[in-house]
Amino acid sequence: MMVACRLTKGFREQVQAYGGELTQIGPGVHEVRGLMHLLYCIETEEVSNPVLHIFSRSFLRNPASLLPLLNEAEYAILMEVFDEIQQFKLDARANQRYVDYKEVAMTREEFVEAMMAFVPLEKRLKGLDLETRLHGLSPEDRLKGLSPEEREHLLNLLLANKSS
Repeated sequence: MMVACRLTKGFREQVQAYGGELTQIGPGVHEVRGLMHLLYCIETEEVSNPVLHIFSRSFLRNPASLLPLLNEAEYAILMEVFDEIQQFKLDARANQRYVDYKEVAMTREEFVEAMMAFVPLEKRLKGLDLETRLHGLSPEDRLKGLSPEEREHLLNLLLANKSS
């Protein structure tokens, strides 16, 4: 199997020069017959499968764009790939061997930050208690989100609490 961003003209010419026949069998998926062995080629920029798109340059530039397309199992695969990349980054010689090293060299925090941009607010807040949600907000900031009716109700609660 060969995985590449796209199949270049030079690659296609080499397949023909060696007597191979390149056949597209799906979006971004090709089969090469007529060589010494069967070869499958994946064009990561073209493939329709979101898991295979993980290996594309466009994913490296904008990883969060893929998040809405993934189901739970595919998301788990994405996390496994990301963990493998983190291990790869620990290899001091990696940046000497791979031209695209800097493109995959984002930190877990950068990755999570990019992914969170596409997670709806309700999902991000799910499971957080009120203290955690309000932590770090000044009293003035807490009041900004309240409607006039809610502010009046809060004032009445505070006054009732003060007199008791």
